[in-house]
Amino acid sequence: MLGINYRKIESNSVGYKTDYEMYSMDFEEFLWAKGYNDSFVDDMLEHMLSLTPFNEVEMSVFSKLFIVVA
Repeated sequence: MLGINYRKIESNSVGYKTDYEMYSMDFEEFLWAKGYNDSFVDDMLEHMLSLTPFNEVEMSVFSKLFIVVA
């Protein structure tokens, strides 16, 4: 029966269960989850808004972080 009607069978866990609806994070939330503080995130945003290029060290760090996300 499992091979034929497996989509119609609903399983219920034993005991207490809590359902959570989860959503994907944006890059800013990802940085917060990795432990970067607001000033770090704000500095990155300021560079992007003013179109100021990052220095080599910053670009290296940001590239590594972005590759992990993608």
